[in-house]
Amino acid sequence: MARIPFLQSVPLAFAAAFLFSAGCAFSNPAASNLPTSRLVYPGEDGKLVYEPVGERGDRIPDFSHSGYRGGGKALPEVAAAATVAPGGDGGDDTARVQAAIDEVAEREPGANGYRGAVLLEPGTYRIHGQLQVDTGGVVLRGSGRGDGGTVLLGIGEESRPIVRFQSPDNKNRDAGSRQAVTEAYVPLGSDRLTVEDASGFSVGDTVDVVRKGNAAWISHLGMDAITPRPSNPDATRNWGPFDLAFDRIVTAVEGNRITLDAPIGMAIDERWGGGAVHRYEERRIAHVGIENLSLVSDPAHETDENHRGRGVQFDRITNGWARDLTFRKLSHAAVSVTGNSKWITVRDCEYLEPASEIRGGRRAVYAVSSGQLVLVYRCEADEGRHSFHVGSRTAGPNAFVEGKATNTHGKSGPHHRWSVSTLYDSMDGGEYRAEDRQWYGTGHGWAGVNVVFWNCRGKLFIQDPPTAWNFAIGFVGEKTGPSHDFTGHDWGYVEHFGEHVTPGSLYFAQLEDRLGAEAVEAVRGEPE
Repeated sequence: MARIPFLQSVPLAFAAAFLFSAGCAFSNPAASNLPTSRLVYPGEDGKLVYEPVGERGDRIPDFSHSGYRGGGKALPEVAAAATVAPGGDGGDDTARVQAAIDEVAEREPGANGYRGAVLLEPGTYRIHGQLQVDTGGVVLRGSGRGDGGTVLLGIGEESRPIVRFQSPDNKNRDAGSRQAVTEAYVPLGSDRLTVEDASGFSVGDTVDVVRKGNAAWISHLGMDAITPRPSNPDATRNWGPFDLAFDRIVTAVEGNRITLDAPIGMAIDERWGGGAVHRYEERRIAHVGIENLSLVSDPAHETDENHRGRGVQFDRITNGWARDLTFRKLSHAAVSVTGNSKWITVRDCEYLEPASEIRGGRRAVYAVSSGQLVLVYRCEADEGRHSFHVGSRTAGPNAFVEGKATNTHGKSGPHHRWSVSTLYDSMDGGEYRAEDRQWYGTGHGWAGVNVVFWNCRGKLFIQDPPTAWNFAIGFVGEKTGPSHDFTGHDWGYVEHFGEHVTPGSLYFAQLEDRLGAEAVEAVRGEPE
């Protein structure tokens, strides 16, 4: 594949620093005279124009499908169906709050899929166990996250989340519908592909689009020969073949050509195993959320390792959200998205005063560990290690938009083992990296690819991965070097380093193109 050469731009001394002031004025391209990228730029009609990257038709994907209900939809205001007051006696409040959650879970859902909200009155609730939501349509709502609001105080030495949303079952795959992709190459960012026989697919089907990766591909990446960790060579594990599955809905079938509701996050290439499409039965719970409260741990001191370390986890969930939350004194994570969850929005949250040692596994604050089409919007993290974090083999697109990291102890970006298609849009502060990490961990290797850093501010290091891309466009800040003495890769695609570009926000420009200005207003909402 022909590569685009590194583009060296002349920095503009602090010319665009005002864009990162309060209000984050990223989404009003008409208000500036900033330059444009040559890969994505507004056309004469105001709509974005996408130019191909390389010779095979790859393009920067549309990330605007990320978030609740596929992007462009306001988070709902769900009526309270149960109310709980704090115990006030210093005892364990877990059972009382859980009983209210279970009571609401027994209600019949309304036409919108919601059973109701559990409203927690102001005060502190001591949670010795874990609050669990395993039924769709249930929302946990506090009475504010500031002084006089609602606090969930996690008690105990276990690091498990204080609140966990979890489906009893995962999606059930229908292998009988599997059809091979017939095209030799389906480019990055495509939402259409051709299969051998599409007669078994219908509009509305939930499908996995599988991008296969064979042993020849792993060898081409060099991930079958990772440099061993000098201090412990036996700990380093080379990669074997693996697949990526993009969770999609069929929106059109024309002959043997299928159109999907969102683009794929990596090219499908017959040289490296090709691809396939198959239906699945949706069994994950949906329409759940947590909002308007604080989640706090009780460490003995600032480096304590034996206390509640995680706030909220979404595990095997579709259409969920966490908004207007404050996290204090946690050691590991504010919000984690796991179990191939989909269409999750995390909005207007803050992570403060973490308590832990500063080492591996800690302070991965907003962590998309194994989800896709997730939006983390207008969130802040202080003293994080990996403030805005993507885990192993995470199939995107996913988007982090208008977030802020302060006093960081590590980097934001993909963490290990080939996560794909992540947007960092208008992010402020910290260090952003997408690179080959080689023996880090137990063999992290290429951490992530098809990553886009758009109009971010901070420190930057990206490398050019085989068979994929990494982009930094409109980045203002400082270029750094590799995490260790890992050489042999060129820089990724860097354009307009030192000056921001228009549109100010790629995510919101893509969303407006797709669904209109009303969709942008719906997602932005009003911060608390």
